[in-house]
Order: sequence, then structure tokens, then C-alpha cells
Amino acid sequence: MTVPRTLYYNDARHQYLFVTEPPMSLEDAWGPIDEIADSPVDTFTYAVARRDGLFYPSKVGMRFGGDILPLGAASWWRAWHNMQGLIDQGLDPLDVLIQRAHEKDLQFIACLRVGAFGEMDAGLNVRSGGSGFKLAPVRDHALAVARELAQDYAVDGIELDFTDPSGPAASTMLGYFVEQDLPEFTPVMTEWVRTVSGLLRDRDGEAGVLGARVYPTQQVNLGAGLDIQTWLQERSVDYLAPTIRGSQVLHQNMDIDWLIETAHESNVSVYPLLHPMYRERSHATPEMMRAAFANYRDRGADGLYTWALKWPPDETRQRILANQGEISTSDGAKHYFVPARLEKKNGAVSYESVLPLSILPSDTGVRHAMPLYLCDDLKQPQPACRLRLFINGLVEADQFTVCLNDQSLMAEPSRRYFHDSVHPESGRWVEFTLQAIRPQKGDNLLEIELHRRGANDLGNPSAAHGTGLVQPFIVEEVELIVE
Repeated sequence: MTVPRTLYYNDARHQYLFVTEPPMSLEDAWGPIDEIADSPVDTFTYAVARRDGLFYPSKVGMRFGGDILPLGAASWWRAWHNMQGLIDQGLDPLDVLIQRAHEKDLQFIACLRVGAFGEMDAGLNVRSGGSGFKLAPVRDHALAVARELAQDYAVDGIELDFTDPSGPAASTMLGYFVEQDLPEFTPVMTEWVRTVSGLLRDRDGEAGVLGARVYPTQQVNLGAGLDIQTWLQERSVDYLAPTIRGSQVLHQNMDIDWLIETAHESNVSVYPLLHPMYRERSHATPEMMRAAFANYRDRGADGLYTWALKWPPDETRQRILANQGEISTSDGAKHYFVPARLEKKNGAVSYESVLPLSILPSDTGVRHAMPLYLCDDLKQPQPACRLRLFINGLVEADQFTVCLNDQSLMAEPSRRYFHDSVHPESGRWVEFTLQAIRPQKGDNLLEIELHRRGANDLGNPSAAHGTGLVQPFIVEEVELIVE
């Protein structure tokens, strides 16, 4: 059977070792656990590695910072001395967290970046022109770290992070194999996963859980050498955590229906890992997170997984964690939004999106689609809901139509207002109060059609002399706010 969980991830760095001033006290060391101990979270996952080292005194790998002494950044200096201060007291930094988690009745899962090579030659990485996991020494090194975690530490499981953006810019090279090696070595990766699974299930004492962070779509996983279908058929993993690395922007509607369906056929759980940001420099609100939680529960996810929520912890963060742990999140205000398309950077796999949607002034008479999924049944006039679009370059002379599920919204109450007070000239929000026309539960299709652009519609003779508006009509943001 699948297992319901509420998971929270700490990456060991940005909200912990990088920011705590040494010397680290035992109370400081307990921080990541104590921050979530009074929330619905039942499973704590912890990054034990970065690409360049481990965050504990490993016997088989290099500790983070070991190859960059003296330390060139304040955050690295803090991390090194925080770990060293505990080690000098006879404490293992990883053991301290594991024991504290168990004291607080939390399961502890060690998250291992599969593409982390530690002290091994960085040139072995595919991003650096190497052969990656094609090489037995690379696979053996990663396996040795997994074995150490499974056998020498009281972890309740291991999560293999396959989504680390360690590949080059080409989308077909994601840090493990170059494209021409995929047919031969994808089965080798499957065997490697099978071996790690055996380490946990056959260890002395209680068997451990094996999870894996993977990409949302089957195509991208296969392009990385990850044969998810075979893992599930063999039940090599106990859970999958689909996610998208990029700018840490929340995605409320990852395309994971196929993954949930296939995983459930093998009694494997699915926990979508959700990012904490609305825009790159703005945290998602509790209403935005609640909308995401409700969508994924509606689609059949077995639990929800968050990380890097606002820090230091505050009431807003606690509200988000409380909503994350609710069996039903259908009640309460929600803020749905369509994320903007993220470009691939340094090999990081991102997601496709229709936004920003750029419409040329000549591109008239064409409906442009913007899909929106929501779990709420909003056919009744209550609760109130507002649909808004931010259009870069919008002018009053523009003529356009917005449709929801093939029904025009132009007769609905609406208003227009500026984006912000810093750059009001950049564009305007167009907001509809949805009364006669309401969204439906599940998939909705929002469409926009440009009829005439700017001065071209003014009947102004000067437009014929090169003074018309040629800037594209750009829909940058789409949001649905349920009161």
C-alpha cells in the first residue's frame, strides 16, 4: 500500500550551516528539527551532500570544504567551523540531527545527490566533458556513500536526488550520461538503483525506505537515463518525489498524472516536491501554497513535500505547514497562478509554460490558449473569485477578448490598474470578477485574442506615418484568486 506522508527538506546550507554563527551549540544543531517539530510534518529529509562534499565526517567521501581551504566565502567558513565544532565535542553532525528527529517522532531520510562526486576529479562529470555514471569508479563512489548512510547511520531511508542540475546546457545531457551512451547505460543506472534498494532492505535491523527525486515527465527522465517504469515494475523504490529545478518557483500543476497512475499500480507513493517562491524574489503566500496542495491531493498524490519556506520561521510558515498536513485542503482562500516559463541554465531541467505569451501586433484573430487547473468547484456564485492577467505594454487603445472555456469574459465586471508604483509604465493588470461565467473543477482553458493593437485602432492618420505601436502585446502573468 502507498504511505501518506508530510515531508520537509533542509538542504543543510542556506537555512542552517551557512547562516549559523560558530561555535554551534547543541541547541543550534537541533534547529532544523525543532523548527518543524510542532507541525504536521512527519518526515524530515536532509541533504547530506553538495556536488563538492559531504556534510558529515564520512569515511568514504570528502567532507564539504576539504578541498577549498582556506575558505573563500563566509558561508563556507561558517559551515566548516559549525561541523568542526561539533566534531571537536565528539559529536557527529549527522547523528545529532538523526537522534533529534527520532526524539521528536520524525522519520529521518538522508537525501543524496547522485551527481555528487566529492573528492573525485570534477572532470569526470558530464558537465565538464567527462563520462559521468558510465564510469564504474563514479558509480562505486556514489554506492559507497549510500552504503555508509544505510549501514552506519540510523537513517530511516535514503532519497536519491536525480534532479541536481549538474549537466551541460544541452537538454539531453543531465549529468549522468552523454546522449549516445543512454541506450547502453540506462539499464546500468537501473541496476545501480536496484543495488541501493538492496542495501536498505537487507540491512541489519529494520529495513529502510528508498525514495527518488525525479523529473515530472517521462521523456525528460528517459533523457537523463532514468527508466522510471522499470523501477516501479520492480518496486526498487518506495516513493517518488517529482520536482523541477530552476528558480525555485512554485508549480501548482506539474504534469504528473502518468507518474501517479503508474506508481500506484506498484503501490509506490508519490510526494510532489513543491518550491517556495512565487517570483524569484518573493515567497509564495499561504493561499498560493494551499492552492497547490489542493490541486495535487485532488490528482491523487499520497502526500506533500516542501522546503525552504520563509526563514527564520514565522506564523506564515506555520500556516503553510498546517495546510500541507491537512487531509483536505478544499476549504479556505486560494491563489492559483500560471508560472512563467523557466529557461534551462547549466543543464537544469525546467518546465514548459505558455507564459510569457508574446503576441505581435500583426497576429490578430488568433486565440492563444493558457491552461489552468484547479480543484475547486466554483459553479456557484460563492465564493467570489477574480481572474487577472498582467499584460506588459497594454494601452487603452488595445482591443482584445478574453475567454474562459469558450465563453467571453468581456461582459463580466472588470477593472484595470498599474502593476506597481516603481515601474507603472511597464503594463497593467486586467482583472475580471467572475459572476455569470465561472471556472470548472479540473482543467480550464483560458484564451486571449488580440483584435487591434495600439494606435492602429485610433483612426489617427499619423499611424500611417510610422507612429503605430509595434511593441508585442505580452501576457506575463495569469492568476485566479478564490476569496
